[in-house]
Amino acid sequence: RAIAFSQFPQWSCTTSGSSMNEMWRVLAEQGISNDIKWSLIDRWHSHPAFIDALAGRVVEGLKQFEEGDRHKVVFLFSAHSL
Repeated sequence: RAIAFSQFPQWSCTTSGSSMNEMWRVLAEQGISNDIKWSLIDRWHSHPAFIDALAGRVVEGLKQFEEGDRHKVVFLFSAHSL
């Protein structure tokens, strides 16, 4: 058994989709595509547990600022780890 875990933070045919297609192509080329039972994790970014964990980190981060200043905090999210 194997798990393919796409770490792209969104689903897109040009990112996650093309990566999974390449994996299937290589497995077929090697003749092992049917030898392994696969599970795919490709849309983890929308899982409620992930969203709750991310929201919890935001709340914890906001606690670093005085309550009266929290409305001024700017959030920057980058899917590309800038």
